[in-house]
Amino acid sequence: TAYVDFSAGLSSGGAPAQGDSWMVDVNWIYPFSLGDQNFSIEGHVERIAGRKNELGFTVDDWILGQPQIRWDLGHALGTEANVLYVGIEWQFWINKLGDSATDENAIQALAIWRF
Repeated sequence: TAYVDFSAGLSSGGAPAQGDSWMVDVNWIYPFSLGDQNFSIEGHVERIAGRKNELGFTVDDWILGQPQIRWDLGHALGTEANVLYVGIEWQFWINKLGDSATDENAIQALAIWRF
């Protein structure tokens, strides 16, 4: 996909405007069962290519990933399946927001309720 910055940049009091770039986002879901319990491994990883900002500085490319492991709690409780999930998510961000000095890793609790 295209990564297009429509901001007005510094002239409007915002962050420096950036040049346009490209983005690739891969997502997946792999449902599986262990015994009578339902699980899934799912998530996405995106890469946004580097670009220059209006000050002439390089905004480095970054990679953001959020893989998840989910347990179908609704099914386990004997209520409707595919509605209530719990699990964990690992969020990793390499060159967070284009800053090559900033990486981030976080394991997070996950609760999902589909309406």
